[in-house]
Amino acid sequence: MTKVKLEILGLSSSVDTQTGSFALVLKEEKGERRLPIIIGMFEAQSIAMEIEKIIPNRPMTHDLFKSLSKKIKYSVKKIIITDIKDGVFFAKIEIDYDGKNLSIDSRPSDAIAIGTGSMIALNCNKDIPEANFEKEMGVKAGECYHCHTGRCPVG
Repeated sequence: MTKVKLEILGLSSSVDTQTGSFALVLKEEKGERRLPIIIGMFEAQSIAMEIEKIIPNRPMTHDLFKSLSKKIKYSVKKIIITDIKDGVFFAKIEIDYDGKNLSIDSRPSDAIAIGTGSMIALNCNKDIPEANFEKEMGVKAGECYHCHTGRCPVG
């Protein structure tokens, strides 16, 4: 199956601030399209901490996964956003364990938190419908998704 390489463009508060949701905006590595995924506050915090290289006092869930991989000696090879159904994205974490390639179902936000900061490839299946992608409108890395500044009044 053909895959599109992605990178994290940014995180911002969702338009619906009542729910505490955030928009994780992914961008094609070699293209203009971006893929916004709505994620929860804790998942956004986890990804932001990885991006900013902040070490929490206690391990977060993605830290536990990374520690487990070191102890059991498996390696995460790639993160793939595999599908979208009824507005919900699905992902897989591909690992290599004892010479075997294994695939683990995951929420995209958890998989991305695990992969962020570890130079793990982030991809999506090319079959994700085009309607879920948006054309880039001048948003640069580090800028807010909805106001296009480094300082967002919303979040």
